[in-house]
Amino acid sequence: MQRAHRLLVLASIFLAPALSQAAAALTVRTDDGLGLGLDAHGVLQEVTAGGAALPLLGPGGFFVSEVTGADVPLPMDGATRSGTPLLGIASQTGANEITISGILDAPGISFTAVITGGPALHVSLHIGSTRAVDRAFVAYFRVPVNGAGGTWSTGIDDARTLGTGRAYDSFGWFQNYRTTTSASPIAVVTLGGNGLALAIPPTAPAIYRLTYQPPYGFQVEWEVGAAPDTTAFPQAAQVEALLYAAAPPWGYRAALKRLYLLYPDLWTKRAQDGSWYLDEGGLTSIANPEDFAIRFSETNDWRSGFTTSHGIYALKYTEPWSDHLETDPSGLRTWAQDTAANASAKTLISKGEPRLVTAQAALLSGVIGRDGQYAGWSDPANFTDAEGTLRYILNPDVQIPNWLGFTASAAGLTNPLNREQAVEAYEAFRRWGVQPSSAADVYDGIYLDSTNTTGNGWTGWHFFNFRREHFATTSVPLVFDPQTGKVALSQALSSLAAMMRIADLMHGRGEIVMANGLPDPFIFSTGAFCDFVSPGEGYDGTLSVLREVRAASYAKPIAYLYNSAVTDQQFQHAMLYAVFPGGAGISGNRTAYQRWAPIMMEIGGAGWEPLTFARSDDPRALVERYGRLDRGTLHFVVHRESGGTAASNLLLEKATLGIGADVQIAVRDVASGAAMTAVDNGDTLSLPLRLALEQSAVLALTAVSGTPGPTAGETLPSDPPPSGGGGSDGGVSDGGGGGSGGGGAVDAGSGRLPAGDGSGSPPVAASAVGSGCSTGAAGPGVFGLLALAFAFRRRRGRNTLTA
Repeated sequence: MQRAHRLLVLASIFLAPALSQAAAALTVRTDDGLGLGLDAHGVLQEVTAGGAALPLLGPGGFFVSEVTGADVPLPMDGATRSGTPLLGIASQTGANEITISGILDAPGISFTAVITGGPALHVSLHIGSTRAVDRAFVAYFRVPVNGAGGTWSTGIDDARTLGTGRAYDSFGWFQNYRTTTSASPIAVVTLGGNGLALAIPPTAPAIYRLTYQPPYGFQVEWEVGAAPDTTAFPQAAQVEALLYAAAPPWGYRAALKRLYLLYPDLWTKRAQDGSWYLDEGGLTSIANPEDFAIRFSETNDWRSGFTTSHGIYALKYTEPWSDHLETDPSGLRTWAQDTAANASAKTLISKGEPRLVTAQAALLSGVIGRDGQYAGWSDPANFTDAEGTLRYILNPDVQIPNWLGFTASAAGLTNPLNREQAVEAYEAFRRWGVQPSSAADVYDGIYLDSTNTTGNGWTGWHFFNFRREHFATTSVPLVFDPQTGKVALSQALSSLAAMMRIADLMHGRGEIVMANGLPDPFIFSTGAFCDFVSPGEGYDGTLSVLREVRAASYAKPIAYLYNSAVTDQQFQHAMLYAVFPGGAGISGNRTAYQRWAPIMMEIGGAGWEPLTFARSDDPRALVERYGRLDRGTLHFVVHRESGGTAASNLLLEKATLGIGADVQIAVRDVASGAAMTAVDNGDTLSLPLRLALEQSAVLALTAVSGTPGPTAGETLPSDPPPSGGGGSDGGVSDGGGGGSGGGGAVDAGSGRLPAGDGSGSPPVAASAVGSGCSTGAAGPGVFGLLALAFAFRRRRGRNTLTA
């Protein structure tokens, strides 16, 4: 087997340069002309845009690298490994779908990869082990475009020129607990007049990196583990990605818009705009709470006549991924005994459930860290609360069984509860454990505290979970610890799965979900599944933070929480991204709120859009768009971030904004109410402004005559490819010139990924079809591949000589 593995690697070395020049046998493409060509073994040989081939560095496709004890600890920068190509039998399993399946006998790896065309290329990889042991893998999907001289972007307005080295924007986890991961789930590479976006679907969270690096090109790297214990995908893991067009000049902004259109249900705006307030009994004493735009109230009380009449959401607090307990594990075991005393007692910070339930849930769901101890409890320096309790990190997987054999009859329970079950039974729909006494005793939603804590560690999202009893029921892929190589669960991924479940429960009841957390690699999942996201408790007006949370939330409300000194300047600064600067202690800030909150509500109601179709002629003035002219909601916010007071012009693209020759525009300065005059320059309109440092101007535009056309980029492309793929409608621009939105006729609300997408469909089972490396396989076999490699190499030599 070792000899076969060496021959396979040798064959892949010879095949790589040769196959890159062979004609692609199979094709798959997006509806706007981004195409991939693969050969019969699954080697990605061709990338086309608008019918033209893009320059490549070499072959691409799917690769894998096993991580063994000899490899760890891995470099902290998550350095790319070359990997072994996943060569198998590739087939056109649909008019616009390619499936590659195989078994690599020597390393004992099975795989099935599927690339499906449509508005985006949906890429899924099911990678497994033929051995019933724990294994750690880094899997890759490589699009080997040559991006030299192009740009790289992982955020709004941050495009940088690509060089010859690695392009990668990393996020450092708390305590350097693991190798870095990508700071954003979207990355864009532009080359020439074309742009490509790779994205991790919000429905398929993973431990990942998005990079550009010669000689591999543009790639996604997933870190996964395989173990015999996982029931849903034994000895395997499933990961997903999206590849689609995001052409200049909009690049990352176009990629954002496409992602929203691909998952319209997730970025549906369910909550009205407004700010946040911590209600500890004082909410009803605030006269005219509308002055402060109070919309989201963290409370223990039911929804009331006061909250309803003032349009305030009453949100029940919970933190499913941890619990605050004042005893050690041996104390928990005593509390977990099924006795009347434990059923009647409560913990120091109980949410209403009996101490018996709390202890059993903590023991059943407790995360076990690297040290073999209960995570959080074993690190009192970082996980001790002001009250003296310790934060136990708990896996909120609702399917964790009663693996300790508890009984809880003293608490009136037929079956003991794990952590998520206890949250749903005692916290989410009760008033600190008190059952509703009437139909009026309800909340408007739930407040999920301490989400996205991989960067500060507060509730342990950075931890690995080595509790094997939790492996069986996981719905997220296993990962591995890059320090030890051991297979584990990621507490971040387990928590995201619980968040998705909670969001489904609340939305099914017509209620909303608020999340308090920090920007991290998973903020896009939080923004997608929750209806109101806070970027943090204390106000931090850093524009990079505001941009990231706005990008993750799309048009949903955003507000900071605790800020007892809200100022006019904070409103001016946060206005660019329609973020309320905070709500605690608001009674002393009524004047600032009265002046700025109505403006923030107006632009928030219009809805942020990533494609501005506008710019300032002064690069120090930043521009964001809200709303659409054809809906009567078009607004622009212009903010001077650097330099002194200066004049500038806001330039608006008429065609993409739907301003035809018959349309006359009225412009209003929202802060002053004064009318402004737009200068018609032919293709653009210009509006003169004079802004001081940190000043924002908010402009509202309405059509006073004529009928505005559609705003560009508001629909997914709809150009089904002919049978077998191929062809092009020319160009890959998303939201480019003209008012047609790229020519698509599909309504934004109907955009769906094809079957087998990231919507939670079952994993694709690994195929038993041989890849040409399996004994008795239908392919050419190891020696056949080796001979083929030499044949290709000889042919390549002749081509080089005659070129």
